[in-house]
Amino acid sequence: MESGCISATEERLDRLLTDAKRDEVGLQTAVTEVFRHYRRPLYGYLLSFLHDSGDAEDAVQEVFLRLYTELRGGRSFYRVRTWIFRTGHNLAIDRCRKAAR
Repeated sequence: MESGCISATEERLDRLLTDAKRDEVGLQTAVTEVFRHYRRPLYGYLLSFLHDSGDAEDAVQEVFLRLYTELRGGRSFYRVRTWIFRTGHNLAIDRCRKAAR
C-alpha cells in the first residue's frame, strides 16, 4: 500500500468509531471491532521493539484502553490506525527506557 492510501476496511473502521461515540454500547462494539482488526499487527510491531511477548501484550491492551478512554472523552480520530501504532510506538519506547535504567 502506498503512503497516504487508506484501505476500505480502515476507512470503514474510522467511520464506525466516529459514529459510535454517541452511545456507550456502540462505542464498546466499535472499539472491539477495531481491536480485532489491529490487535495482531500491533502486537507484532510491539514485539519487535520489546522482545517479550508479555510486555507486547500488555502494551497492546494499554493502547486499546487509551483509545477507548479518548473516544469516551469525545476525541475524534482522522485515521485511527495511525493513532494506534503511534501510541503503541511511544509506549514501547517508554518501556525500553524504563528497562534501561
